[in-house]
Parts: sequence; C-alpha cells; structure tokens
Amino acid sequence: MRFKKTLFIHIGTGKTGTTSIQKYLKENSEFINYKYNLNYCKSGRGDSINHRALDFNSVNNNLSSYKKVVANINLLINEINQHNSKYHLISDENFPGLNSREIELYKKKLGGKFNIKVIVYLRRQDKYLESWYKQVIKTGSYATDVNILFSQLFKRGILNYYDLVKSWADIFEKENVIVRLYEKNLLINQNVIDDILYAILNDCPAGTLNYKENLSLNASSIILIKKIFKKSWSKDLLNKEFIDNLLIKQTDSNVSVISEEMKDDILFKCSFFNRMLSNYYFNGKNIFR
Repeated sequence: MRFKKTLFIHIGTGKTGTTSIQKYLKENSEFINYKYNLNYCKSGRGDSINHRALDFNSVNNNLSSYKKVVANINLLINEINQHNSKYHLISDENFPGLNSREIELYKKKLGGKFNIKVIVYLRRQDKYLESWYKQVIKTGSYATDVNILFSQLFKRGILNYYDLVKSWADIFEKENVIVRLYEKNLLINQNVIDDILYAILNDCPAGTLNYKENLSLNASSIILIKKIFKKSWSKDLLNKEFIDNLLIKQTDSNVSVISEEMKDDILFKCSFFNRMLSNYYFNGKNIFR
C-alpha cells in the first residue's frame, strides 16, 4: 500500500525567524532532501524564498489572481505526487492573514491527497512589537511612533494568537497544528532552523546550523536614528548606507526601545487571548513569562 505523503504548511508568524528558515531551506534544498527526506517545494516559489504565489492573501478579490493561485496549488499537488520525498514544506508569513473560507480552500484542494500539518511560531507580543518596530525604522519610516504601531497591530488582530491558531485548527483539526514558541531558550539547539526540522522530523538535528538573515537594528541604533531624524539639518544622513553600517558595527544590546511600563501594558491587553490559547493548546501552562 502506498504511503500518504505529508505536507507541512509553515505560516510564520512574522518576526519569528521566518526569513532565516526560508533562505536556509532554499539554499540547502538538495542537502535537506538527501539528509531529511524533506522537499522544500518549488511550486509557488520559483526563485523566491517563500511561497507567496500559493497564498490567497495576494488575490484581493481579483479573479485572475485567484485563478493563478489555484493553478499554482495544482502544480504543487503534481510536484508532491511526483517527488520521492516523504515530507514536503511550503512557507509564507502572510498565511496568517487568511480567513476561514480561504483556509478551507486549502483543505478542499490538499486535504484528501496528503497528510496536512500546520506549523506556527508565536513570539511574546511585546517582543514581537519591538522587533516589528525595529524593522519599520530599518526600512526608513523614521517618524513611526511605537505606541501607534501597537494600536494598529492590536486593532488588526495580529497580536491575537488564539484566534490565529483556532482558525487553522478548526479546519485542519487541533492535533495537526504544531505551535512552537519563539523563545531562544525553548528552541531546539537555541536555533529556529533546527527547531522547525525537529517539528517536522520529530527528531533532534545535529545542531550545526547557525544561520541568521534579516538582521534587526538594536535599541541603541534606533535611539540614534530617532535623534538624527528630529534634527532637520541631519536627515540626509539617514540613507541605506548609513543603516547598513549600523547593522555591521552594532553589538548586541540589552537596552529596549519599549519601556517596562509599556511591556506590562501590552501583556495585560493581550492576556485574555494568551490565556485562551494556553487553555486551548497548552493545558493551562503559562506560555509567555
């Protein structure tokens, strides 16, 4: 009897090492296929590192775009059927933006053909906000206020991890959703790439991977940039070369751009969602300390 292949859908979230995972898997696709019997699918990815072309999030009610996504999903089905690997993986940090109807489409197209497992990484909300804020500053939006950014993320439901996990679990079933906490001391070998391989293989990798992409500015660099931005005569300093030099020269810093008071406020406002998630998936365990 022919075994049923397993497709893992890695849905991020953002700011949890997703770019590092995707770039490593793309650049080492032959190795992981040989070593781990894992195919980092080419369908819907092409030369990119992610599977954005498999994501209904990009459709925006456009029929032509919808048909392209469906066509790419059909290509994915053919690729998995023709590939010798037991495990297959697609990854895109925009998957969390899908609604239940769109998630159901994946179940309808893929569920009967393969075992489907969903992998999601969650980062404590204050740390998620800080990392997102640093990325916003890094990309040139120097006037962004961290308080306003938090309000926007909160209103959009991005920090409500319970609803995110539940939306996928309701369709693919709870036991098929693998929730990993993005805390360094909880990751296998303190490395997110080793960790996702463990989540897929249920076996501990060698621990030789040390791969980091999409570096963040540290708090000291953020403070310097904000000070320069306030001085109109010095704004011309803030160009890509200046930012790249900061990334190269900066050292790790324990300084935070978010006050302790704001961290407490963020965790308080997210506490209801976190308790719901804890009770639903972690047997009441305190997941974010």
